[in-house]
Amino acid sequence: MANDADMSGWTDLLHSSSKLIEQAAPSAQFPPLQRNLDQLEALSKKLKAKTLRAEAPSQSIAATRLLAREGLNAEQLARDLKSFELKVHEMAMLSAVQEAQKDNLRSFNDYMMSVLEPAAAFRNVYDSLKLDSSGAKSVSMLKIWHLIMALMGEDPTVRRNISKRMSLVMGARRHLECGHEKYVMDMIQSHPAQAALGGAVGNLQRIRAFLRIRLRDYGVLDFDASDVRRQPPIDTTWQQIYFCLRTGYYDDAREVARTSRVSQQFTPLLAEWITTGGMVSPETAAAASEECEKILRMVDRVGRPSYDKKKLLLHAIISGSRRLIDRLLRELPTIFNTIEDFLWFMLSAVRDSSVGSSTSAALNDGLSPYSLEDLQAYLNKFEPSYYTKNGKDPLVYPYVLLLSIQLLPAVIHLSKDIGDDGYSVDSVHIAIVLADYGVLSEGSGSGQKMGMMDALLRHLA
Repeated sequence: MANDADMSGWTDLLHSSSKLIEQAAPSAQFPPLQRNLDQLEALSKKLKAKTLRAEAPSQSIAATRLLAREGLNAEQLARDLKSFELKVHEMAMLSAVQEAQKDNLRSFNDYMMSVLEPAAAFRNVYDSLKLDSSGAKSVSMLKIWHLIMALMGEDPTVRRNISKRMSLVMGARRHLECGHEKYVMDMIQSHPAQAALGGAVGNLQRIRAFLRIRLRDYGVLDFDASDVRRQPPIDTTWQQIYFCLRTGYYDDAREVARTSRVSQQFTPLLAEWITTGGMVSPETAAAASEECEKILRMVDRVGRPSYDKKKLLLHAIISGSRRLIDRLLRELPTIFNTIEDFLWFMLSAVRDSSVGSSTSAALNDGLSPYSLEDLQAYLNKFEPSYYTKNGKDPLVYPYVLLLSIQLLPAVIHLSKDIGDDGYSVDSVHIAIVLADYGVLSEGSGSGQKMGMMDALLRHLA
């Protein structure tokens, strides 16, 4: 019954609304709208939401008025609250960082204590060995084997009509050049600011970086000068050529000589020396020797700065004159810094005494060439202890023997008991390699070969 009454009520309501619609006159300003119940519900919810948003500002305004009546600035209070929140956050972060630092410090201290205990034990063991740590040995067996490999190698840039002995000389020279290249790179890495190498990686750029370190007390160098008229730079032409050759950068040395104004006459001499592997013509040797004599006369008269000595050394190398080289060793005994520099210079100046034509022509001009035998005789004037510092560096002497192509004496010396370590096994291996290449007896006089071979066999027996 209740349902029937409800339906009757809804029917009456619908009938009344229909009559109102029929009676209402249409209006141009307000067109008729028709909505169902779902649409009416959605519109009512939307209207309610707008009403709530409109009430919020009124509440904020009321709160602001209340604070104003109490003499408080609402905006300033809001800023103070925001600042307080930030300070609280910062204090919390700072506290967390400090706690983390304390934890890290405790962990580090624990770790260091654990490390120090093994370190102390190692120190006790090391001290008990009573080792002499005054300095590392300059020559190791590994370095000697590197030299052996260089002696056996060939230089494809040099003509092949050279003797086996000169091929060994050139191999020894290449070994010293490789060692100097490592020295140059170590210097650059140890002094990066002074070297100022930057992104340049060419060979000549490395040499110039090396010269910035070596000549740092001489002022502005020519390749770094921006205005040569305002501040005349130091001319490093001969330094660049010398150290390019010393490091094995032959093409760069030739290019520096070609492009420099002060070395134009030297350029063809250097080119011939490089191309022929040192076996220059008598005319070239004579021209270089004449320039050496001129430089030495200037040294005797007024003296020259140290960097001009490189010009003297370069011309002496090309001259290959025994008389000039003996004079340099006699009058300028401190011109070389290391034994490697000395041996490289001497090996560069050595001429092949087996080449008869060049030798005879040189002798006719009074320019007896410096031979490998001359170098060996000079080195053999000193006792082995001179090279090994009384046994502290025992492999230096056999190293010098190998560099001067005294191969058989070097093997015999290694077969003896030298130093604290025995090298007899290495001497056997080196002898086998040299014999296999057919060079074991090279560099020894014919009268010495048989006696040395007998001595070697006795030591190896």
